[in-house]
Amino acid sequence: MLLSKQASDFLTRISAKVIYGTIILGAVIGSLSDPLPERSIRVVVIVLLSLYLVSVANAYARIIDADMASKQATPWGEKWRILLRPGWVMASTLVPVVLFTLAAFGLTSQTGAFRATVYALLFVLFFFGFISRRLCNGGILVSLFSGIALSLLGYVVVQAKLWTKYMPVLEF
Repeated sequence: MLLSKQASDFLTRISAKVIYGTIILGAVIGSLSDPLPERSIRVVVIVLLSLYLVSVANAYARIIDADMASKQATPWGEKWRILLRPGWVMASTLVPVVLFTLAAFGLTSQTGAFRATVYALLFVLFFFGFISRRLCNGGILVSLFSGIALSLLGYVVVQAKLWTKYMPVLEF
């Protein structure tokens, strides 16, 4: 691969977290749409808050794993430091934050920001799916398939969240 050892190590370290966060972000974006909230800034706040809370939950799960492995509790001061630091799970929030901020200033429509966000997130999934397989010494075809499959998964997540809004309410 044409990447330096440092770039390769960095991508290896963050890839799974970015993929996970991007898929969750697809679900958040899908649930916000049709119709989108009146104000674009509301989308930005919901996206940032949702993925920050996922980041906190992820960090807390890692703390629990570490505590159980070491058989001792992490001091609260260290826990707070770990919990308050945003993780790479939030990396893909940059896409909707930028696009919906542009919509808030009237530089694009909300619908345009939504579509661009969905396409950009699908590209992020394709890119990290492809790169992840290449870093595992996968061939070009396997890596392309991985990127396409991951993009398809992201698309299905967005669509599933849209479809759930139109499901009939079952009352028992």
